[in-house]
Amino acid sequence: MKSKSVEDLIKALVSYDDIDRVQAALALGESGDPKTIDPLIRSLKDYNSDVREYAAIALEKIGTSAVEPLIKALRDKNSNIRYKAAEALGEIKDNRAKGPLTQALRDEDPHVQLKAKEALERLGKR
Repeated sequence: MKSKSVEDLIKALVSYDDIDRVQAALALGESGDPKTIDPLIRSLKDYNSDVREYAAIALEKIGTSAVEPLIKALRDKNSNIRYKAAEALGEIKDNRAKGPLTQALRDEDPHVQLKAKEALERLGKR
């Protein structure tokens, strides 16, 4: 993907090309621009799990405005998304995530459990 403006990248999040959507999510996370939060939150519901995963990663980089959508992503059917959401919540360090991360300690996937444990440790809860 060529160098594009934030507006172009936001438009690419809804393109028909899966690779463009993934690359747009990655680039938007790097931009740090707060106006990318809502489009990235919508991308957490994309049919493509890679797009959802990279949207979670991007939201981690942007910060606390993404906490509620990341908490919802802890219930995604794809364990990679749950893992990335737990990781992002640990990086953001917002106390609203303590309860949902505690619940994620009982996730069916041991990798998600481990990431939830690490996130809670970052939040100061053992």
